[in-house]
Amino acid sequence: MAPTRRSPSRADGVANRVKLIAAAETYFAEHGLDAPLQGIADAAGVGVGTLYRNFSSHEELIEALFDRIRNSFAEIATAAAAQSTGWEAIEHFLRQSVLFLLDNPATSEIMRRQAENNPTNRAGSGWVEPLSEFVERAQREGSARPDLVGQDLSAAPLALGSLQNFKPEERRDIASRMVTLMLDGMRAHPHAPTTLPGSEPVGRRRVGTRIAGLAPTVA
Repeated sequence: MAPTRRSPSRADGVANRVKLIAAAETYFAEHGLDAPLQGIADAAGVGVGTLYRNFSSHEELIEALFDRIRNSFAEIATAAAAQSTGWEAIEHFLRQSVLFLLDNPATSEIMRRQAENNPTNRAGSGWVEPLSEFVERAQREGSARPDLVGQDLSAAPLALGSLQNFKPEERRDIASRMVTLMLDGMRAHPHAPTTLPGSEPVGRRRVGTRIAGLAPTVA
């Protein structure tokens, strides 16, 4: 007797959608957002029909990726809100957001494309409001500069999108230095400059770095 063919279950459908979204992020990061969608189905190990049953268009797939990104940033903001001070909330949000961008290099381009595809479903005030609470809290504590606003904090991680142009083995070290510089710019003034990761403390004659290809400077 021929084996009975199992019908796809709801759980199968959910699992396939998750696999497609994960594969699409990696695929788009490597090939660009306009690459043929066949490659996503192949990477996810499903048929093209399964891809189009889940996402009837390229725009729908981009929106699903955007929603995942938005949820990830919301989780980072929730964890930041639990920090004991406003400044720690700012620092947690910025550092974790940049790490997310390093691990998901297509993020900035997906957000730009989503804004073009559907301006009504894009990063907006809903992203900025919780960050404004961190900023206002830090300002009341005296740790953040008085002219800092939530939108500055929202934009700061995306400003480091060009980190993907560096060698993979350098990106995290460079990101750590750039985030430290950004945070110093957000602090209430005057304040002593924070020693950059990989550098000798300020005041010594030579300020070195562990980052390959970045020569030490002379004070």
